[in-house]
Amino acid sequence: MPYPIPQRLRLPLFLIALILTVVIYLYMNSRPLFPYGIVGFEFAGDWSRAEIVVDAWRSASTTEVDYVANAGFSLSVDNAWIPCYATAISLACALATGALKGRRWWVIVGFALAWGAWAAGIFDWIENAMLSHVLTTLTTDTAASIQAAPAIAAICAAIKFGLVGLGLLYALVGLIIWLYGRLAR
Repeated sequence: MPYPIPQRLRLPLFLIALILTVVIYLYMNSRPLFPYGIVGFEFAGDWSRAEIVVDAWRSASTTEVDYVANAGFSLSVDNAWIPCYATAISLACALATGALKGRRWWVIVGFALAWGAWAAGIFDWIENAMLSHVLTTLTTDTAASIQAAPAIAAICAAIKFGLVGLGLLYALVGLIIWLYGRLAR
């Protein structure tokens, strides 16, 4: 499947997505989580460990800081952040293929990772839906309607981080090769 963003739009859209990624990331992390970060919650994997995380947030909360509410805030803002970071990484991979033009296999890998960045975003949305379900269930004392929610969230988080990491690594290699080519001239 061909990459949907035309070559001439890739750099300007990358810059816009990158700026939005940084701004939303800073906003999302403006409310602290303690003693566990959101990644600890993402990888809880089962209800008992998820409950340990939520109980720790609840116990550490004060009248000034509600860590459970901050976790909900983080999950909500993350849903807006996903298309920004996924598009920035996707475009970074697509741009990096330009530095690897003579290496057909690496160009194919680059475009696969560009699509993979958007797939990572989809896994992140699924993960957030499961984590929101877990957080709501554990804070409202309602019965869990999705028993596998913590496990699904952990699996989605692992896939997401893998795809994001590979995409960032590919983009970095492409940037280094491009800079080396510029400096060698």
